[in-house]
Amino acid sequence: MNIADVSWLIQPCLKKPQINKITKEDCILPVLVMLKLRQMVKCSLFFIQFVLKNKFIYLIIPALFSMLQIKSYASYDFNTSCKEAYNAIIDLNFIKAKNLIQKEKNTNKENLIPYYLDNMIDFLSIACSEDKVLFNTLKSNKDKRITLFEEGAHASPYYRYCLAEVYLQWAVARIIFDEYVTAAYEINKAYRLLTKNKEEYPGFIPNLKSLGVLHAVIGSIPDNYKWIAGIIGAQGSINEGLNELSIVLKASLKNKEYEHLTAEALYYIASICINLKNDRSDVVSIINFVESNDNIKQLSESSALVNFGVANLYIRTKYNNNKGIEILETFKPCTHCFTFNYRYYALGLSKLTRLDTDAEDYFHIFLKDNKGINFIKSAYQKLAWQCILNGDTVGYLSNMQKIKTTGFAYTEDDKQALTEAETGVIPNIQLLKARLLFDGGYYRKALNALDSAGHIVNGTNKQLELEYLYRKARIHHENGDTSLAVTHYLKTIEKGKNETYYYAANASLQLGYIYEARKDTTMAIKHYNNAIQMKNTDYRYSISQKAKAGLNRLEK
Repeated sequence: MNIADVSWLIQPCLKKPQINKITKEDCILPVLVMLKLRQMVKCSLFFIQFVLKNKFIYLIIPALFSMLQIKSYASYDFNTSCKEAYNAIIDLNFIKAKNLIQKEKNTNKENLIPYYLDNMIDFLSIACSEDKVLFNTLKSNKDKRITLFEEGAHASPYYRYCLAEVYLQWAVARIIFDEYVTAAYEINKAYRLLTKNKEEYPGFIPNLKSLGVLHAVIGSIPDNYKWIAGIIGAQGSINEGLNELSIVLKASLKNKEYEHLTAEALYYIASICINLKNDRSDVVSIINFVESNDNIKQLSESSALVNFGVANLYIRTKYNNNKGIEILETFKPCTHCFTFNYRYYALGLSKLTRLDTDAEDYFHIFLKDNKGINFIKSAYQKLAWQCILNGDTVGYLSNMQKIKTTGFAYTEDDKQALTEAETGVIPNIQLLKARLLFDGGYYRKALNALDSAGHIVNGTNKQLELEYLYRKARIHHENGDTSLAVTHYLKTIEKGKNETYYYAANASLQLGYIYEARKDTTMAIKHYNNAIQMKNTDYRYSISQKAKAGLNRLEK
């Protein structure tokens, strides 16, 4: 990893502790990338989330600040009690956190950190539930907290940091509910606050966490959305963000004052590597680190967010889907903790890619308790797919009808589900199996399923033929046979470049990855640009974003 650098994750010495309209997908690492998950590792998320998210990275600590202990700055005292409340928030144990926060307010009335923690609770409640009623109820709290911080002590690095965190968290919350103009303003405010804070306090480690995520996000924006960065007056690159996040991670491993940032920083690094950087070796290094860190293992057992984050590392990268499922299944949710309902959708999806017959149970749980707006159409699509696998055409059609009448088409998964429902074309069962098994990392089984569908390549159905060629290429690619992969990717592009399906666009993206790995910059740039210029409607924004990220890497 040629950034100053995360490869140290696997060095022996560290194995001891070891936004046309902006859509949610354009905001990368969606919600998770901005989640204040103190000790979350993804994906999910993560991730993640980016989350954000994704939803997501910090390297050398300036010598001047390394001598300081950031414990108390006038009206900002991030003391043991506040850290305990912070931990409870990450566990989604808001009842415990609120009790600790109130106790701190009573005993240390000048301390403003509890109000920052209050904002974290509001943000995570909204982000985890996507409940618009809750959002409308809580959003007036932002201005009250901004006033508190602005009236407090300014001679502290926590002053601008807390202001920036509040602006960022509410910006992400607004993005969920399409309040893009105000969100852009708030991101602009946060970016400027963080930049100024870095100038005045260059060694203040927490500052780099949010600044690193922003720099990475900005660096991945496709050219046709560069005006976003203009609105927020920001510049950045993926590598710059990763470098800053790596500083945070390194500091958290060496200094107990920052140890609560370990998994959060690691989660952002993983999310950015998974979603933007396309470097599997980096993610494998992170997984190795996670497996050797007892603290993160313990957090994975106590926090639904951390548990999701760790599982997502295995699932999203196809590193070990079985392990990811095991981590999600063995987690016992806290009965009095805030519900993180999305984890049931993620578990159902992971089990579906293994063709488990009980996958539908988790989609039903997700739909039953869901108060949000995203992934509802997608969940019904997955239930429809389960019906196809079971030979139940009537059940498939019933779920397809529900896609048309429930949920919203904001995320690309929901848009793709709606497209399938509106076309009325029932999937080919063997191609569906191949798709699912591939997504789970079961390549041999996916290839067997695909071989059983070879008879459909007869020129009578363009979509089926394109899907067959595309999936063949993807399997060979992941199996390491890039020569066969290139052959099938080129066939996919030739036959599908004028179609609206996503196959040709993603084939171009994957070719960009292959040639980048081969250090053939000319060919990589050609295919990344082709991916951005394709006419696909499905997954258009995420493919363009990843291609732009590739171009940005090659420009460095």
